[in-house]
Amino acid sequence: MKQTEDIEIGPKSTLDIPISFSPDNMSKKEAIVTIAIRRRDGTNWQYEFQNKNVNASDQQMDGGVQQITWTYPIRAFPEVKPPTGVPPVEVRCQARMRMEERLEVLLAGLVPSSAGLKRGAKPKPSTGSLDKPETPEKVVIGESLSGAPAFTYEIIYPNDDVKGDLSPAVALTYVRHLRDRITGLVMLVFNIIFSPYKMMNHHVELLVQSALGGQWRFPLQFVATEAVPDDTIIIEAAGLNKESSVGFRLNSQTSHPVPYAAFFVEGSDSDFRVTPQTGELLPVSSNGSLITVSFMPQKYGKLPRAKLVIQTMDMQWTYNIQGALPSYTPPTYTPKAGPHPDPRKRHHINFVRQNLHVVTTATSSPLKGGPVVRRTKYRVTAQPTQTAVI
Repeated sequence: MKQTEDIEIGPKSTLDIPISFSPDNMSKKEAIVTIAIRRRDGTNWQYEFQNKNVNASDQQMDGGVQQITWTYPIRAFPEVKPPTGVPPVEVRCQARMRMEERLEVLLAGLVPSSAGLKRGAKPKPSTGSLDKPETPEKVVIGESLSGAPAFTYEIIYPNDDVKGDLSPAVALTYVRHLRDRITGLVMLVFNIIFSPYKMMNHHVELLVQSALGGQWRFPLQFVATEAVPDDTIIIEAAGLNKESSVGFRLNSQTSHPVPYAAFFVEGSDSDFRVTPQTGELLPVSSNGSLITVSFMPQKYGKLPRAKLVIQTMDMQWTYNIQGALPSYTPPTYTPKAGPHPDPRKRHHINFVRQNLHVVTTATSSPLKGGPVVRRTKYRVTAQPTQTAVI
């Protein structure tokens, strides 16, 4: 604000006070904003104490309140984020497997330097043997001589659902750090263990904070791919439009019951059905919960297939389901007894000859009762020297 004094505010009006922060180093800054108001005409506000134990002389306060003051303490933390468009570091593992990697992050601007952030976070395959973590450096906070760890870190989850999936599957451990006194870059090395129990794909942030107040955020992506199927279940059909069922029992991986959901993935044949679709898996010490898969084929053709998934909050089982169709038996035909006529000896009817014997037309003819063939008689006279042949 260009004007900070003698600002007039009307009745029931609002005044916006902008506050900006432009740090030149990665350290925390503190400030206090004080706002004081008084009446334009210089008169005082009348004030009455709510505390009845206050003396009457104190309640007057020299005729009222001349000025009202608000005080707001402000703490500002400089923060470094990766440039826009930089992809997150991907940590990928197959579900129900275990993966271990090294994660290296660079902290820029910890001390004044012209060197910028060349790279953010980078995964590095772990050798399997962990180095002994070094003791973090000590820094002086304010003007005291008390020492504190140079950096703290944590994983920031976008919501509780993501936290519920990743908290039991991710372990992040600090290994060591390297400091470049010339450029001001500090590299932190972490060890990541990722052992998911079900498929997932979540984006989180690694937040690193120095004791001086600077913060660095690094985007991470944890991807758990599909696990190897636990088993293959083959169901033999009793016949078309006849249902066949197979049941199996499943326990939870804890000492108490857990809710579950059973469903077929997209692309499975509709001839299969699972019951119950929701319920509770009994603990390990019990016989387990019964889950039934039914198969009722509608037609012959390709072998029906499906993929069954049983999922809890922290575990997932996958089964390949195959349907075996009944064998097709063609219908039997019994020939009739007795000799069959020889087609070579079939009697042929000469319709032309029959029509020559028809004398009159039928009743459906326009000339009912008329002769079919009109016959004309010719008289032939033989000459003495000629022979006539008729």
